[in-house]
Amino acid sequence: EAAEAAAAKIADLEAQLAAEKANVKTVEVPGPTVIVEVPGDTPNTKDASKVTTSVKVSAQAFKKGTKPKVTVQITIPGGDARGRVALFVNGKKVKTMNVIRSKITVTLPKKYTKAIKVKAKYAPKLPKYGTTKTSATKKITTK
Repeated sequence: EAAEAAAAKIADLEAQLAAEKANVKTVEVPGPTVIVEVPGDTPNTKDASKVTTSVKVSAQAFKKGTKPKVTVQITIPGGDARGRVALFVNGKKVKTMNVIRSKITVTLPKKYTKAIKVKAKYAPKLPKYGTTKTSATKKITTK
């Protein structure tokens, strides 16, 4: 009886999930098949080329001889961006960081005495986190 009840419950859950067209993950185990919905762990069904990604660099003017602070904001529809960002100063890569929450603020690793040009390149961890995108170059002046 218990096996029949479990099989009926599984069949009912399968029917509900199919009706809702939910993203599901199937795990094979000895005995009956168990279907578990794992929120946030299923692949995005959207075409990655249609996910619009924007990358923006911002910073305040900095004092000569100091390390400037730069903020990089990555915007994707439907949530936080995850992946890696490479920062370029005057065309040279100076730092690479992991992005978890769409926005990072970083102090550049070197002191600068003149105005600098900064840009960021975002590479997503998975296609659901957007597409690879490079920001516009931002000129940061000295005070």
